[in-house]
Amino acid sequence: MQTNHEGYSGKLDDDQILQLTSELQSKLYLTSDEIIDWVVVQFSILFTKNGMVKLLHRIGFSYKKTKQVPFEADIQRQQDFVKEELNTIIEGARQGKSKVYFMDAEHPHIILGVHMDGYKEVKRRNY
Repeated sequence: MQTNHEGYSGKLDDDQILQLTSELQSKLYLTSDEIIDWVVVQFSILFTKNGMVKLLHRIGFSYKKTKQVPFEADIQRQQDFVKEELNTIIEGARQGKSKVYFMDAEHPHIILGVHMDGYKEVKRRNY
């Protein structure tokens, strides 16, 4: 018995998948909707959310939810900044070369935030 059936290869060809993989490795996308929008702009191909999630899993990506972690101040880095850079920044502002903005540091509830460093919602699996 002979069959001429070929499996569905998907909406994107191999080159497009390589471009998508490169994009995901170089930029943080927070939602599958953002990835869908990028694919529409680049390739004029529309995916559903479910379809995009399945594609991402198929090419080795998975969702990594960001979480809140307490930020810890590095006192030595702050002191180094004051010694080495702050005076230069203030002097530049005095000369009109730059602007200095003050950020209120008195509200500890702001210290807890979403820590994105080292996290990606879509993260490459290592096999």
